[in-house]
Amino acid sequence: MNSQSEQASIGIISADKDLVIYEESDQSNNTSRYYLYDLKNDSAKEIYSIANIPALHYTQAVISSNGIMFNFYNPENGF
Repeated sequence: MNSQSEQASIGIISADKDLVIYEESDQSNNTSRYYLYDLKNDSAKEIYSIANIPALHYTQAVISSNGIMFNFYNPENGF
């Protein structure tokens, strides 16, 4: 985890074959980072970061042959 906060958590958002998308949510700093973990190569890459996100939020992601599709909180409009 990159967070220095004591109020941080990890959640798996999506998984498909050898790929996993997980979220590191830092409730103290209201940030979330999303990572793509490749089980085959044992490697992780940060793919998205969002600030000003509420502690309670909902994120969905779908991994497909065309890429990754996200549905997550938008701090600009509150949806």
